[in-house]
Amino acid sequence: MQKTKTLKIAFLIPFYNEHFSVLKRTILRIFKASKKFPQVETFIFAYDDGSTNKTFYKLAGVFKNNRHIILIRNPENNGQGYALKMLAKTAKAFKFDYYITFDADGQHNPKTALRMAMFAYKNKYDVVLGSRYIKGTPNYMPTIRKLAVYLARFLLVPFLGKYYTDIQNGLRVFNKKAINLLTKIKLFRMEHSLEILYLIAKNKKLKVAEFPTVIKYTKYATTTNHGEASNTKILARGFYIVKNFLAYRLLGLVPDMYSAVKKPHLDIFKTLGTTTH
Repeated sequence: MQKTKTLKIAFLIPFYNEHFSVLKRTILRIFKASKKFPQVETFIFAYDDGSTNKTFYKLAGVFKNNRHIILIRNPENNGQGYALKMLAKTAKAFKFDYYITFDADGQHNPKTALRMAMFAYKNKYDVVLGSRYIKGTPNYMPTIRKLAVYLARFLLVPFLGKYYTDIQNGLRVFNKKAINLLTKIKLFRMEHSLEILYLIAKNKKLKVAEFPTVIKYTKYATTTNHGEASNTKILARGFYIVKNFLAYRLLGLVPDMYSAVKKPHLDIFKTLGTTTH
């Protein structure tokens, strides 16, 4: 009888000034969910993008004996796009079967994430993207956010190179081949989410699918790092993201702030030891 293949999956979690209790709970939820998938061995790469709090060090203390976690800290805050780029560069060296980009704030469901990875494996997809807008999927997004996403999606289709039902979903699955896309990110702030979709569409050889996801909009998740998110702030942030992405796509411009980004001196808490693939 042929032995069932064990899928080695890496969760890539960027974070900035995340509350320790929230991120710890997110990590524990991932490991708990993984127990429901006996075919999967889960690893977590968490990247601190220049936080000013002590979450990184507290996590290092709590998970110091867990070989399935690697913590990385950059003293400078360079943006989530840069964090994902560095996470991809670090994790791909271990040659996992799949890589999952996952939010630190508890909005994403780890069981859904693992189902997406299994869906990719069984159907031989290179990329699986989470979507809140697939027909029949419950969508609890605040109305103003939903309106902003619909409008942006309508305007950006020609510049993304492909129609996506959800253009602002951070839950994504990449296989060994597709993870290289994240190492090519040039937009380091929130517009990186649009650039990732553009990079996916640009590679015509990739087999891509969307997967229904339900996002949990807690008060913490919708206000953290930004203060109270008023409708005006939400729309202004959306405009800023679209403006920078269009400047990049139409004119090849990258915001000036990125030219000041230095190659980080990374504090890597630990490696995965003798774990190789």
